[in-house]
Amino acid sequence: MTGAGTLGARLDQVRSRGCALVDQELEEGLRSAAAPIRSREGVVVAAVNLSVSAGRSMRRFVPPLVETAVQTSRDLVPA
Repeated sequence: MTGAGTLGARLDQVRSRGCALVDQELEEGLRSAAAPIRSREGVVVAAVNLSVSAGRSMRRFVPPLVETAVQTSRDLVPA
């Protein structure tokens, strides 16, 4: 069980990073990352996700994932 303090710290880390990372927590051998898509009000309305084999580094995938989420969020807002 995770305490409220631990959970809050983890959420702060996710917010500052711009995405959530999961390293073999859901399934052995699988790493995943997810980044939020936000409405014009800043509310999270969806997310983009990717998964890779645990043998691969997420470093090259996370920046494009976050940029895709940011751009998709911008596309939701009329010009």
